[in-house]
Amino acid sequence: MNVMYCNCVIINCLIKIKKKQMKYLFKKLAWRLPLAVVVLSFVLMTCQDDKKRTGEHDPNLPVLAYSFQPDSGRIRDQFLINGKNFGNDKSIVKVFFNEIDEALVIGCSDEQMLVLVPRTTEGRVEVSVQVGNQPKQILPIQFKYKSSRQVSTVTGSGENINDFDHGLLDRGKLNPVYIGIDQNENIFVTVGEAPGPDGSTIYDRLVLINEEENSIRTLLTRDQGFTHRCPPNVHPVSNWVMLGHESVRDRFLLLDPKSNWAPTLCFIKNWNVSGNPDNPDAVGQWDGMGRMTEPGTPPQSKFSEPISTDCQHYSLLYCEYDGYYYTRYGRANNNGQIVRIDPNTWNAEVIGMTPPGATYGMAFNTWRDPSDPDDLDKSRTWEMWMAYAGDDGASALVMNSLCTLDIRDRKTWQEANGDVSNPLGGQGDVYYGIMSSFKRVTSDQGRGHRDGLIAQAQFAGPRQISFDNSGICYVGDSYNHCIRKIDTRTGIVSNYVGIPGVNTPFSDGNEKDATFREVHGIVSIVTATDYLIYASDWGNRRIRKIAEE
Repeated sequence: MNVMYCNCVIINCLIKIKKKQMKYLFKKLAWRLPLAVVVLSFVLMTCQDDKKRTGEHDPNLPVLAYSFQPDSGRIRDQFLINGKNFGNDKSIVKVFFNEIDEALVIGCSDEQMLVLVPRTTEGRVEVSVQVGNQPKQILPIQFKYKSSRQVSTVTGSGENINDFDHGLLDRGKLNPVYIGIDQNENIFVTVGEAPGPDGSTIYDRLVLINEEENSIRTLLTRDQGFTHRCPPNVHPVSNWVMLGHESVRDRFLLLDPKSNWAPTLCFIKNWNVSGNPDNPDAVGQWDGMGRMTEPGTPPQSKFSEPISTDCQHYSLLYCEYDGYYYTRYGRANNNGQIVRIDPNTWNAEVIGMTPPGATYGMAFNTWRDPSDPDDLDKSRTWEMWMAYAGDDGASALVMNSLCTLDIRDRKTWQEANGDVSNPLGGQGDVYYGIMSSFKRVTSDQGRGHRDGLIAQAQFAGPRQISFDNSGICYVGDSYNHCIRKIDTRTGIVSNYVGIPGVNTPFSDGNEKDATFREVHGIVSIVTATDYLIYASDWGNRRIRKIAEE
C-alpha cells in the first residue's frame, strides 16, 4: 500500500468538506469507535492498488448496492455502502433515505462510498443508491434512524418583567411572543407589554438576540409603529426582517441588516380593483368578495380592497415561487383577503378570500423535488399554510386548524363548483367567494390533541408555524403546551417536544422531560452542523432552543 497515496486520498476527501462539517466529522470520530472503523475501512478501500480499481462508472453495467454499515445511527453519522460500479465521481452519485431525504456523499470508489446520514423519519427506513441515469437501487436491508432532542434556555427567567437593556442574555427577562431567525443566526423576538425593572411599563418591542455574542438589544419600539402580534419573518434572499401591522391598513415595516436593521416604513401605493383581470369574460357580476350576484345589479370588482375597520395584516411573506410578497387581511367579520404585493412597485391586488379569523402563523412550504430542485413547478413553494388560532374571530369551521391554499389559484369556490355546498360544509353563501384551492388539512373535530394522519390530527390554539428546508412544518401548539411536527411529504403529524396538555413547572432537558407553557413563537434553522428550533415559550417567559441530535 502506498502511504503517500493514502494520505492524498484522505486529504482530498476532507478538503472538500466545509469547515464546520470537517469539525463535526473529527468530533464524531473522537468518541465513536465504530464510525472511526467505517472511515478507516473506506480509506483502506481507496488505497488499493490502481490495477484493481476501475475508476469511472460504467453506464453499460448495472449498479449493485448490497450492504452498509453501521446498521443504525443518527444525523450526520458516517455511513459506508458496499456495492459495485459506483465509480469515483461523487457528483453523479445520489443516496436517499426513505426515498426523499438525500445524504451528503463524502467520497466514493467503484465498490464503496462514504456518506453522512441525513435527517430523516425516525425508525427503520429504506436506503437507495442512484448513479447517473441508472435506475435507483434499493438496498435489501433497512437502516434504523435514531434521533433525540435537547431543550435549553437561551434567555428569560420566568418572571413577567421586561429587563434586557443591559444587553446580556444570561440576565435577560422578557415577555416573548413571536420569533424569527436570519441566515446568520440572529434571532428576532417580539416582546409584549410587561413591567420594567423600575416598575414602569415597557410596551411592545422587537429585540435582537445573538447567542454567540451573549447579547440582546432593542431594534423597534411601539413608538416606531411596531406591535408584538406581528411575527418577524425573514426574507430568504435579502435577509431583511419583514413585519405587517395591526391597525394601519397599507403599512409594513422592513429592517435591512446592511443598515444595522434600521426600520423602513413601506406602504401599498395602488390597489388593483379594476374588475376581474384574471377572468374578464366571466358571466355575472361580483359583490367585491368573490361572489357572483344576480344580473342587473350594479357592477363591482371581483374583490374590493380591504376595509379600514378590519385591516389587521400580521405577516408579510416572501414567496420563492413567483418573487412576490403576500399577506392576509382581517381576523373577523367577512374579511380574510389574500393579497399579493409587487416588491418593486408596491402595487397590490386581492387574489382571493379565506374564512375569517386570526392567522398569526403563516408560511410557505419549502419542499422541492430532490431530483430537480430548481424546477419550482415540481416544488410546493406555491403552497401557503396558515394556522387559525381559534380565539380571535375565527369561524367555527376553521377554528384550531391548519389550512392551505395555492397562490396560483384565481378561481373562487363558486366559479369552480357553482352554487353547491361549500368546501367546509358551512351554511349560506359566504364561503362561495373563498379560493377554490383553500382547504382545511387537519381534523374538523375541534380543539384537542391527536397525532397521526394529518386529516385526523387535532390542535389547540396553533400559533406561529415554521418550515425547515425539507418541507417539515413546526407548529407552536399553544394550548397543548407543546411543539408539533408536520411532515408535509408524508402527511404525518407527531409531537416533537413537550408533554401534550400538561401545564407543569418549567424544565429543560430531553424531549421526554422538557416542558413548555403556551408556546406562541416557533422558528427553525438548518446550519452546517445542526438542526435547531427556537421557541417563544410565552407562558414560561423564556426563549428556548431545541437541538436535534
